[in-house]
Amino acid sequence: MTIMVSCWGSKLKQASILIPACRQATAVALILLAMWSYGLLQPGGHPAAFGRVMRLKPSDMIAESQLIALVEIASVGEAMTQGKSWTFSRVADAQVKRVIKGDCAHALRIYGGEDFPCAQTELGKGLFLVFLKRDGRFWTGANFERSLCPVADNVVDWYDDKYMPQKVSLPELIGRIEAQQAAK
Repeated sequence: MTIMVSCWGSKLKQASILIPACRQATAVALILLAMWSYGLLQPGGHPAAFGRVMRLKPSDMIAESQLIALVEIASVGEAMTQGKSWTFSRVADAQVKRVIKGDCAHALRIYGGEDFPCAQTELGKGLFLVFLKRDGRFWTGANFERSLCPVADNVVDWYDDKYMPQKVSLPELIGRIEAQQAAK
């Protein structure tokens, strides 16, 4: 008999180990220690909820975003801000160049670095097509790391329905977004 243990981290691939039955007591102790160290075991011995991040397909991300805009991010800094669902560790100051869906001020703050290691809105400097939603009063990514799509030379880093990366011209992608909104 063997016990299989799998663990995922924000930058790790799946790791599995097989433990012979004769060492089960040691294995259980190691599993509990690993669960505790990853924050998966709460005080009192009750395991925390396990979850899987469901990434949205492009059409769903467009539909579920409250704000889609072309923005220039000039600075990214540290933050310890509690939203309704997440605690954010990063914040970006953005100037809005064009709003495609929703409504916002000319300047906005985007929060990222959620306290869920497998699904964080990654913030960086530059020109981005952003897909945002509110977490309480804060703007954050509508689809975690896919929420801020870099734009360079009028080309957007995008992805298809099978989550494969694509390069799409900015005018073409804006046209797709507007067409989807009009068909609604």
